[in-house]
This record gives sequence, C-alpha cells and structure tokens, in this order.
Amino acid sequence: PFLNVYATEDNIIPNESTVSVMDKIGRKDKQLYAFPGGHIGVFVGAKSQKELAPSVAKWVIERC
Repeated sequence: PFLNVYATEDNIIPNESTVSVMDKIGRKDKQLYAFPGGHIGVFVGAKSQKELAPSVAKWVIERC
C-alpha cells in the first residue's frame, strides 16, 4: 500500500512533483491525499492533528 500525502500550498515541494510520482507507483492500493495548507502545516498545524493524523491512522488500520 502507498499513501502519498502532500500539502496543496507547499512552496518547498511542488505539487506537480508529488502528484506525478503516483504514475510511477506500481501498486494497485495507492492513494493521493491532498492536505490543504503549507509544508510545515502538514506536521504541526492544529488542522493536521484534527484531520490528517486520524485519516492517516484510519488508512493504515484498514490495511493491517
């Protein structure tokens, strides 16, 4: 399984780079998760803790 999380307003890693890698992943079980916000917000923002962390945990649990 492959989960690709990216920040839609990231000014460090371009969205085009993150999204385009999905074509290179040979897995059938792959998902692209567009998280609204910037590069740092993915890790430390309040929205990250309320929305992203639970979503990633759910994704992982579903595959265990």
